Amino acid sequence: DIRFEINVQHDCQTGGCVPDGTKAVLQEREITNLTIPTLAHKDDKHYIINLAAFHNACLLRQALPQPLTQPYPIQKNRREFHDTLAAQLHMSQSSKRKKMQEKAATTRDQNKAKEKALKSTEQRGISWYGLMLMLTMPK
Repeated sequence: DIRFEINVQHDCQTGGCVPDGTKAVLQEREITNLTIPTLAHKDDKHYIINLAAFHNACLLRQALPQPLTQPYPIQKNRREFHDTLAAQLHMSQSSKRKKMQEKAATTRDQNKAKEKALKSTEQRGISWYGLMLMLTMPK
């Protein structure tokens, strides 16, 4: 009596599967020079089922023993893991923010220089096109 179907993924980490070579990639039914690595599965007893993405997980929980469907923590010390990630993010965000501020300051300075040059050329009667040529020519 079949109650439902599920799609399972092989658990290579638990099974100890290792890469065993490569195979050619087919593109539009022709073999190419590209290759992809292949795995040799060492067992057929360990599989992963994503219960969070399963639309009828309640049926599966009824069919499996309770220890197999209980959630377990990925990190032993969740608070410490969170604090470490937060500190790393804070450091990276601070450096990104500093770079953005430096870039903005450089852009502001360049725009001020262009505006100043434009004003001085207007006073001397140089056309806008002439100014662009002057600014883009190497010194």
